[in-house]
Amino acid sequence: MTHRFWQPNEGDLMADWYYEENGAQRGPVSEADLRVMLGNGLLARDTRVWTASFGSQWLPASQTELRAHAQAAAAGGPPPLTGAAPLQPAFAYPVPPMAGAGGMPMTTSAWLIIGLPILMLVAEIVLAFAGRNPNVPPQTTAIGFWGGVLLLVFAWKDAQAIQRAGFNPTKRTMVPFMLLTPIGYFIRRKVITGSSLAPLWMWLACGLGYGILSLALFPE
Repeated sequence: MTHRFWQPNEGDLMADWYYEENGAQRGPVSEADLRVMLGNGLLARDTRVWTASFGSQWLPASQTELRAHAQAAAAGGPPPLTGAAPLQPAFAYPVPPMAGAGGMPMTTSAWLIIGLPILMLVAEIVLAFAGRNPNVPPQTTAIGFWGGVLLLVFAWKDAQAIQRAGFNPTKRTMVPFMLLTPIGYFIRRKVITGSSLAPLWMWLACGLGYGILSLALFPE
């Protein structure tokens, strides 16, 4: 069986690299530094590495153009360097999370998406106290319209926070998935960030609570 390895583009030779060490992200370092570290046995051949051209995927060094140095380390190269100066990062760089790193934390905007059914119920209660039936037009139309607008705004702000945190460096599309309801958005969010589907289940619970309470408070 022929194995296909990732091949570098010409621009990748000057790119910044990151690597995993004891479960933590290290870098950025130059490709030359990373080759030295692999060749001298400072890093294992299956150490996961990342550079911008990889998108959102971390790869073992043995599956990249660094594989020759990784294989040399596995075969037994020179002893590790001693007294080397620590590598200093040149600048901050958005890097996707490594698998198993826990995924993207919840943002305020994500919580607002989850709690929007409750906000809509509050709006209905306010309308009822004002003497307007929230179950007939134009009240129902207004609540539905502004609820949809808020969902898109919250999704956009959540997507921006995810990108700033480095969980979506290739800027994959997120907000249009809200047109499939928060179900589609939260599934897309999980795919991109590696987080759980807990926000989806919480939103469904809030939606169910909204439906039950709305029917109880404002029967047809």
